[in-house]
This record gives sequence, structure tokens and C-alpha cells, in this order.
Amino acid sequence: MNRRALFKGLIASALMLSPVARALAKELLVQNGPLKQPNTISKVFAAGPPAAVFLYSLTPEKLIGWPSNMSAEALQYIHPKQQLLPVTGRLAGRGSTVSLESLMVMAPDVIVDVGNAGETHRSAARRVLPKPRRNNQ
Repeated sequence: MNRRALFKGLIASALMLSPVARALAKELLVQNGPLKQPNTISKVFAAGPPAAVFLYSLTPEKLIGWPSNMSAEALQYIHPKQQLLPVTGRLAGRGSTVSLESLMVMAPDVIVDVGNAGETHRSAARRVLPKPRRNNQ
């Protein structure tokens, strides 16, 4: 793959996925209710490789790591600062390689996944969300 093809793919992904991501987010809100929003988002966890490409194309400085190792050939197309990011593992699908404990230690402000969200994904999201505090008044 040459640089021009990679760049075109990243741009096309960002342009095509932005409306899709908004539609999926709206659907998740309908199904699960609104989530507490952080005041600022400075650390973003990519749940899988498609999410990592999506986040790298939109906000590379907030990406906390890569879901899997990248080949030397792929790394040459990545900015040097992002080449140094650790492999955090993937949270999506059956091939999940990150434990919920590790994820909580990384303390991302937001976890982003790209793709279909089924009951398995919703269940995992519920396990990771902090429990709401009850006011004892």
C-alpha cells in the first residue's frame, strides 16, 4: 500500500463514518439512555482496529494506544508521535485482548468502537460504566 492510497482511505473513512457514527450514537442513546459526559476528552481508547483508524484520522493526539501491533510497513505512514503509542489491546468482539481491569487503569475518557453494536457490546458497556451515586437525603 502506498501513502496516497492510505491517505485516501483515511479521508474516505472519516467522511463516510462521521454520519454513520452520529446515527449509531443516536441509536445507542435511544436504547441505553444518555451517558454522563466528561468535562473534557483528552484520552480516547479505540476498541478495535477500525476504531483506531477512525480516531487516528480525526484526533490522533487523543488516542491512548493501538488495539494491535502494526507492521513496520504500516508504521511508516503513521506520525512519529503516534508510532510510539503502546499496544493497549482490543475490546471488541470475541478476540478481546484487554481486561476490564486494565481498561479501568488506563482510565480513558471515552471508548470508541466502529461497527455493529449488539447486546454483547451493550452488556460490556454497562459493566464498565461507573455506578450512579445515590443521594441519601
